[in-house]
Amino acid sequence: MVGEFAAEILLLVLFVAMVVAVLRFNRIRDICPKCGDVSEPAVSMRSSLYPKQDFSELVVCKACGHKWKRMPKIDSGGG
Repeated sequence: MVGEFAAEILLLVLFVAMVVAVLRFNRIRDICPKCGDVSEPAVSMRSSLYPKQDFSELVVCKACGHKWKRMPKIDSGGG
């Protein structure tokens, strides 16, 4: 009984940690590495030849004009 309770608590903690990690990654990818602006950057162009596949994007910071490549979003959309 105690072991089952401990396992459920552990699974709950792991699930919450996973959700926090995904949300944190998606937030970090929008922060400008030069000035730290948190507004969503303007997408300049996609680096993929196939627009259906979401590879890294070249984006421009709206505040300082810095350009960088950001990685694709982590989402639950399966293939």
